[in-house]
Amino acid sequence: MRNILLLLLLFISCLIHAIEYNHPIDHEKLRLHGVEYRICETMGSDGPVVIHYLIVDPRKAHLILAADKRCGHAVPTSTLADDMKALAAINGGFWDFQAYNGLVDRIHHCLMMFGIYTYDAYPVWASKVEDQWYAISKERTEAGPSLNGVTKTQFGILGWNDAGEACIGHCATSFMLDINGTPYPIHDLNKPRSSGRILYTPVFKGKTPKKNSAVDIIIDNGSVVAKHKGGSSRVPSSGFVYASSKKQAKEINVGDTVDLAIAYISPDIAAETLRAMTYLRGTTPVLLQGGEVVKALQETKSEFCNKRHPRTAVGLFPDGRWLLVVVDGRQTHSVGMSLIELASFFKQFGCTSAINLDGGGSSTMIVGGYLVNSPSGDTYSIRRGQTMERPVSDAILVVARH
Repeated sequence: MRNILLLLLLFISCLIHAIEYNHPIDHEKLRLHGVEYRICETMGSDGPVVIHYLIVDPRKAHLILAADKRCGHAVPTSTLADDMKALAAINGGFWDFQAYNGLVDRIHHCLMMFGIYTYDAYPVWASKVEDQWYAISKERTEAGPSLNGVTKTQFGILGWNDAGEACIGHCATSFMLDINGTPYPIHDLNKPRSSGRILYTPVFKGKTPKKNSAVDIIIDNGSVVAKHKGGSSRVPSSGFVYASSKKQAKEINVGDTVDLAIAYISPDIAAETLRAMTYLRGTTPVLLQGGEVVKALQETKSEFCNKRHPRTAVGLFPDGRWLLVVVDGRQTHSVGMSLIELASFFKQFGCTSAINLDGGGSSTMIVGGYLVNSPSGDTYSIRRGQTMERPVSDAILVVARH
């Protein structure tokens, strides 16, 4: 109850104490395209909190999930925004720092101390940009709560179409190849170092990984065109590469017909709705459903949920408008928010649904070409005091409708 009262005071403070930092942002241009940017400062129970938020009318502005055309290539949110001449942008969903061997890892971390980022960033959970899939959300079958103590079988998902009509809920995705009537499972997409049967799509950068025990099945325009032992294959622009076992490869022949089946497993969103979405991004956790804070979020004891951190999240209003939020954290000017506080913030603002995105050092907001928040990505850098934007796997951009 105490946290809810504090959030109510915070919400009121945001309405009466909205301020602007010293960026020459053209607010009239933003309003012309249905975008309103505000920043508020308030005092929480553990210190000051700075919240940046955008209210977006999708009838006037186009919302896009943007990622580099090469899956795994880490790009700053500002770069993705500049490339699309976006009015505004926030960082997207969670991603994996692609690990190498111990020595190379140490080199990467040393370079990061000087603000030089050389890592790859592969999206965690489903990531679909128009007709290109970057990653999938696998269903968890083990008992008990999954990542961060929030959901049990499916992670959260945010989906929307070109009109900006959006849905938030829980979903797992299941991919299966049908080769001449025989099903072949797909355990993951576009992962360079992963066990199991991996499908590589045209967005995978470079060649498929070398692996002596694997045979790459090259698929183009719906049929098998080649088999390549040991990996290291290029992905056709109109097809896939399926990393199979040697045993499986013996059953597959050049000329075999191939179909890719995609299933959506969701307790709260119709499969037809998800299939119609132009953009999909898996993330966790769902914060609000039906205008109420998700029960599992209130019950979890996870530090990820209950401690204050920088946060990025998206909420939906009943009239279809979007609320994009970035909370500064881990800094003296702003301590961040717990996920309960974040969910309550969306509820007080009048959203009916909301979902958390990648936070921490990734939390970034760009408005009018300017980095308006203070990312915490330099927490462990020897260049402290300098705002350093962390490259990420994807971002949500707000682009003018012409």
